[in-house]
This record gives sequence, structure tokens and C-alpha cells, in this order.
Amino acid sequence: MERELLITGCGRCGSKYISVLMRAIGLDIRHEQIGENGITSWYMAVDAKSVPIGPTYEKYSFKHTFQLVREPLAAIGSICSFSQQAWIFICQHSKCSMEDPILLRSAKYWYYWNQLAEQKADCFIRVEDETQIITTIERELGISIDKSVVEQLPKNVNTRRSGRTFHRIEELLIRFKLFGLLPIINRLCSTDTRPEQLSWATLHQLDSQLAQKIKIQAKEYGYEY
Repeated sequence: MERELLITGCGRCGSKYISVLMRAIGLDIRHEQIGENGITSWYMAVDAKSVPIGPTYEKYSFKHTFQLVREPLAAIGSICSFSQQAWIFICQHSKCSMEDPILLRSAKYWYYWNQLAEQKADCFIRVEDETQIITTIERELGISIDKSVVEQLPKNVNTRRSGRTFHRIEELLIRFKLFGLLPIINRLCSTDTRPEQLSWATLHQLDSQLAQKIKIQAKEYGYEY
């Protein structure tokens, strides 16, 4: 079965936000489940026979594939919160090991999983850069986007950690395209539990060669240090 677009890359890099953005501009691209136009799923970076959530890559073909990237220091700190089930899947399909300390494992995941996603992708989008996202979508898909629709979306639209009630309300707002109300639910369930910002010095202490590789790769994605 063919769909218009797959967006893949590392988990904890904004795939839920991108799926909401896509639906706000009129494309039925859903988070970890197939929509009429496609899907956002970090699991689809690999050709797995089974995945913890959603469909496998082998069940669909896509006209376009975008790699979603996030600045590594921000991403790696968030990646540390993956579930045991997710880590088992990751270690089965990459050079990560369950024997590695969690921070080192998360850094390896960012590096190696992005390399896997690159093999499938036509181009990349930076989750922090709305202008680059809009420009890429318009160029690759040949559509025109109302930038004001994108600007009203909150960056954090993943309410799973805030409890089932908030998550269900958020999903209903998205389903009925009430995107203007998302900032309200975002403020109601916001917390100060985001991980402490990681530093390059800490990464170098863990594995200096890996840290250097991550920085080089991040610069290729357009991040400046």
C-alpha cells in the first residue's frame, strides 16, 4: 500500500508535534499509526518484522520520506526516558547495548538511529526550525502552507506523561481540528519535569570519539556550535 509521506528519525525528537502540524495543514499524517497520507514513526527507520507500536515499514511504500532531527544535547536527555520495551527494540536493530550506561546508550542511539534514517530519507527537517519545515514541505510535496496555522501550534503536544485525561482531550482537539485550543491544554498540563540540559563536556567524558561524531553529524543537519 502506498502513502504520500513517511517521517522517521529518532524517538523523542518531535514526531508527535510534526504529526499535529501535518494534520493542521490538511495532511492526514498520524503519529505511530497510518493515516490517509502517511505516518510519523521512529520505528520505521529500520526494516523490522515487528515493532512495539504501529505498523512495520515493510507493509507500506511512500512517495516521500523525511528524516526528522532534533538538536542532540536536547534530544539525548529526553531519549534517556525510553521504556524498557523501546530499548530492547533499539538494541536489536542498532549498535546500542543494554549494558551501556543509560546516557551513553542514548547518545549512541541518537547517532546510529539517525544514520539508519538517513538511508531511507529524501531530505531532513529540523524540529526547532518552522521556516525550514514549511519550506521543505512546500518544495517536496508541491503544496502551499498557511504559515499562521503552524505558528499557533504549541511545540509540546505530547501529553502522555500528564495523564490519560489530558491525552484524550488533546487527541479529540486534534481529531476535530481545533488546533487553536491546543495551547490551552498545553498550559494546563505543563510541568517543570524536563531533563536537565546535557553538555558537550559530559558527552566527551562518556566517549570523546562518539561526542565528536555527534557534533559533526549535528552540524551537517544545520546546528551551529
